Amino acid sequence: MDISSKKVDGKPKNVERDVGHFYNKEGTFEGKVNEPDFEGSVDDVYVCDGKSTKKNKNGDDFVTYNNTESLKIKNDVFLRIAGLAYSESGFSLDVIKCIPYIIVNHHKQLTNSKVAKYKNGWMLNNTLIKMRNKWDDSTYAHTFHYGAQGNPAFRNFLDIELNEIIDFDKNADGRNNNTKMKTSIEYTIKAVKYFNNDYVDEDYSDGGIGWQGADICTNENWKEWLFIHPDHKKNAFKNWSNSNILDKSIFESVSVFKGDFGTTIIYKSTSFSFKNSSTGNL
Repeated sequence: MDISSKKVDGKPKNVERDVGHFYNKEGTFEGKVNEPDFEGSVDDVYVCDGKSTKKNKNGDDFVTYNNTESLKIKNDVFLRIAGLAYSESGFSLDVIKCIPYIIVNHHKQLTNSKVAKYKNGWMLNNTLIKMRNKWDDSTYAHTFHYGAQGNPAFRNFLDIELNEIIDFDKNADGRNNNTKMKTSIEYTIKAVKYFNNDYVDEDYSDGGIGWQGADICTNENWKEWLFIHPDHKKNAFKNWSNSNILDKSIFESVSVFKGDFGTTIIYKSTSFSFKNSSTGNL
């Protein structure tokens, strides 16, 4: 990122090309630029190779972010994805890495379907909110559901107390000191690049479009919907008995991971599911 001169209202004005939030490729928050004299939006997200200090023509120091690349996503949506990955993982690093890809895959499956509402104007953030039971940030963080008062892991990601106002910037530097939070940001960067078709590595979720915890072991609907492959019947799913064969199931397991708090299973839609629904029954 550099500074150039531009005429605004006929007068020279310093313009910084990249205004927004900056993260390095390992998920570390490097800083943000929000200067009224510069072009762009502070809500924009950039990946960079770190930062350095330079001097301007007046000899004053200024911070510059090296080799910046736009992620083409707003910071609140970006951190909403990373926050969901951290909060729903059971603190398994593997699940944290999977969830951002799962959100993108879920979105692509919806928008590639024949359902009109998922066409023009349906954004990635719409998919994320849909996957979050249509809860807004405050409801997800604070409202009683599933036996708990909101999601304490999400509040931890934001560094807010119960019923405190949502602020994605408050813990920007604090997340740098938490390995799992940083991982959620690192893999959100990868998944957004994958979403933008700028990604050359593999989909870490292996095609996953959703995840569930062990509570589905006693849920009759999920017993009907989900086929768990033999290799994935372990930990909390070791006694799972499939109600249907694969060719009659809506979803099938992709992988299973044990975290600090419970086991998470990743799943995708089956071929049978797509025969009955262009969304794969999402």
